[in-house]
Amino acid sequence: MSLQYLDSPPKAADFTPLSEHQQQTPASFFGANPVLHAHYEAMTLSVAADQLQQDAAFSKFNSRREGEEDLVDGVDVWVSSEHVSPSPP
Repeated sequence: MSLQYLDSPPKAADFTPLSEHQQQTPASFFGANPVLHAHYEAMTLSVAADQLQQDAAFSKFNSRREGEEDLVDGVDVWVSSEHVSPSPP
């Protein structure tokens, strides 16, 4: 599973809800919407300061320093069968 940065939040219709996915065997495992396992809103991410600038997904976020870590507030996180996707506030 890869990390994918989103410039804007995805729509719920972009995913197959996990409960719906578990109720049936898909006709094909290819071409369907990714399965949404979790969606967290307004999270605070804690990232090591040196990694924040090295990773393209994190470097676009505004952060604040707290000790040796940078904190990014108000992030929505989408966990699907394809990606873990943080989106900006």
